[in-house]
Amino acid sequence: MAALTALSVVGTKWEAACNRGAAETTSITHGALINIRVTRAFTREKYFCARHAQSAKSTYELGLERGLFLGPLFGFSQSIDFFIVALVGWYGMYLATQELEMSASNLQQVANLLLFCVGQTTALMGMIPQVSASQAAATRVLFLATLTEQKDLPTGGFRRPMSLFPVKMRNVTFAYPSQPTHQVLRNVNLCGTKSGQLTFGGIAFDQVSREQFCSHISYVPQTRSDGKSSICRQARRIVR
Repeated sequence: MAALTALSVVGTKWEAACNRGAAETTSITHGALINIRVTRAFTREKYFCARHAQSAKSTYELGLERGLFLGPLFGFSQSIDFFIVALVGWYGMYLATQELEMSASNLQQVANLLLFCVGQTTALMGMIPQVSASQAAATRVLFLATLTEQKDLPTGGFRRPMSLFPVKMRNVTFAYPSQPTHQVLRNVNLCGTKSGQLTFGGIAFDQVSREQFCSHISYVPQTRSDGKSSICRQARRIVR
């Protein structure tokens, strides 16, 4: 029972760690594929491949560590019934031959009853480690089951927009789930019309150093100039 308890506790810990690693690897792939045009335009394939390979390697190492920690506990929990069967057989033969307390037929009946109970108990005990493995999926199901119903959402207003434009964003901050502390967008203001232009605004321009501002700007043409494709590739590598 102690082995099963330890297997459940340790299994829950490593299950959560492996789920986080798999989610990070999936987020990298999702981020590259959802913006595949930008990725190909700036030739960032090698960058995303390196990130994905590193994340997959770390997730693989987590799986190996999980196997090293859980393997002995799982093997011990699965082999308990063999020790119990051997103990029942040895003790039954000891009582029948040395102590002469029961006959062979009585010994067979008791042994069959004990082995049947051992088999049923082992089958039930084998389900205990699966509880920790199903917690991740159960958490998602419970989240969907406890979502706010439509009737509880705020209602009101009668005007229906005829178009999605204009699009307005004010002080938008965004960070990827894999790196919540690293903000990709910070205080972004955006206004887009159907036939207009997009404007990005941040802090006041008079508060920015012009030399530092110009050092972060590079113009990358999307068409080759004078057949010098190497210049275009080098310029695209500058953009991060």
